Amino acid sequence: MSVLAGEVSGTVYLEYRINIIATTIVKKDAVLKIKPGSALVFLNPEAQLIVYGSIQALGDKGEPIYFESPEPNTSWSGIKLKNSLERSIFKYCRFRRAKVALEIENANVFIWQCRFRENEETLLIRGKESKVLVKENSFMNNQANWPSVESIRSTNINFEKNYWLESKIDAQNNQAYNRLNELKITSESKDPTDWSVPEK
Repeated sequence: MSVLAGEVSGTVYLEYRINIIATTIVKKDAVLKIKPGSALVFLNPEAQLIVYGSIQALGDKGEPIYFESPEPNTSWSGIKLKNSLERSIFKYCRFRRAKVALEIENANVFIWQCRFRENEETLLIRGKESKVLVKENSFMNNQANWPSVESIRSTNINFEKNYWLESKIDAQNNQAYNRLNELKITSESKDPTDWSVPEK
């Protein structure tokens, strides 16, 4: 078990359980690489992971990567990727109990085969320089399953073959409803995530 807080410079490798005790900043040109089977546990509910460089969270089917608070009925602030053209990748990750799981602002992000559960919000995407591909993910049992998308170029944002618990967008409770329609976000009929490890 290790502890992470403060600033991250250079290339840093994380594995096993990592306790986040305070807001952690990945500096510009730094890379945070997380090994399969690791868990980043945010012990401080106000703690946030802010990424100005890039993050490579590459789990696999049998060893997903967890981003979560330590216990049910607790929360953490989330991950914010900001002002970074270096591509960040989240593959076979599980995001649980965050206020906003991933906030993307003018950043380049690929999200594939991830599961979002028990979050207040799943994705918040803003900034005209954002480039985001959200492919074959599962969004279930969050307070707001659908993403919020603000002030972006629709050609830079792609949602492909994702599963959303709701069968349709709830316009009344989603301020970004018109933007989502413009992006032509649809829902798969079945959960596309295919993992050998069941939900805990």
